[in-house]
Amino acid sequence: MNVKERKNLFVFLRELRGYGTWRQRRHCILLSVVSLFFFFSGCTVIELSAPLKLSPADWTMFGKEYRHSHRDTESSFTFPLRVLWNYDASAGFGNGSPVVVDSVLFIGTLQGEMHAVNAISGKRIGYIKTGSALYGAPAAAETKLYFPAASGKSSVIALDLVNGKKLWTIGIGGVEASPVLFHGKLFAASLNGTLYCLDTLSGKTDWTFPTDDALHSSPAANDSLLFFGNDEGFVFAVNAFDGKLKWKYKTGAAVFGSPCVSSQRSFQYGIENGARGDMVFIGSRDHFLYAFDAATGEVKWKFDTGDRIMSCPSVNDSLVFVSSLNGTVSAVSINDGVLQWKFTNHSVINTTPVVTASAIFVGALDNYLYALSPRDGSVLWKYDIGSRIKTSPVAWRGKLYVAAEDKSVYCFVSSNQ
Repeated sequence: MNVKERKNLFVFLRELRGYGTWRQRRHCILLSVVSLFFFFSGCTVIELSAPLKLSPADWTMFGKEYRHSHRDTESSFTFPLRVLWNYDASAGFGNGSPVVVDSVLFIGTLQGEMHAVNAISGKRIGYIKTGSALYGAPAAAETKLYFPAASGKSSVIALDLVNGKKLWTIGIGGVEASPVLFHGKLFAASLNGTLYCLDTLSGKTDWTFPTDDALHSSPAANDSLLFFGNDEGFVFAVNAFDGKLKWKYKTGAAVFGSPCVSSQRSFQYGIENGARGDMVFIGSRDHFLYAFDAATGEVKWKFDTGDRIMSCPSVNDSLVFVSSLNGTVSAVSINDGVLQWKFTNHSVINTTPVVTASAIFVGALDNYLYALSPRDGSVLWKYDIGSRIKTSPVAWRGKLYVAAEDKSVYCFVSSNQ
């Protein structure tokens, strides 16, 4: 119940004191309580009228898709942008991002609530309470929503979006990384150091891959392999179908951020050979952005950002974009890791740059949302949102969604819309 609703309720109850007999007042109060119960019960459920219709424009999981490209090729913006709406979630957000599918935006809060919001109007569709902080982004399918929870008892939750009921939950240790839907399976990285392959219908474990330290890194995938890092500083590549190790590499410090995968191969290469030509990009707290050959684990190049990397890189056809805690966003060449441009800010940036044709969007702890030129990194536009931005933005069908530390989600559009 927001402030306005509470005020209206108190005014109504105060005015009841002078209405009719005590019996009449009691009857009216009982009817009001029953009405409020059903109103708020209706809000504490996420139940859609029809299955979601997925399209290539949709942002179905962290990073948009299983490669974590953070790239939206269908959105174009002209500046300045304006706020179309903002939604008060009444709690802060984790390090994942919203997901947007078929005009429905899903986002979890650190208070343990998963919200569903109309992505066009900003009106709440519903929400559910879980009792555990939700750090990572959910993953959406046509009729299901899968999301992680920090609680070890119910650390992955599957929700049926059509009937609003929980399909299953599983306790695999706390999960703060965003899960990934890939080849009909759900992959979840646990703080107990294990990557789990889960059946999407039952929640049963198909296979596990244990490591020796906690996993904060959301797995990314290509045609056949999963890539992720752990707090010990290792980067792993495992077979997505049986969980067998393909290769691993030790960086100089913990790997908290997630990888992204860029496809540089021709379509003549098949799944069986590990999709030769793919490259995997991942940052470490040792300040370096690493570029690996996806099939072999060979380090093709590495780039020193000058400070710790906590976020996921993003890509377009020729560049990799990476932010670091020294307030920089660097654009380096995919092929050789040579710096093309660098944006330097006076405040920490730990969000993933979101790639569109017209701008690279990134949020910072100085309360500003920045739009950078993909060509040279110059500032095309910036906006003081009034609160720190620690959650990565999302672009969808000409709209930009930003979750801020003031507990609100903002929707931006071009001023001419």
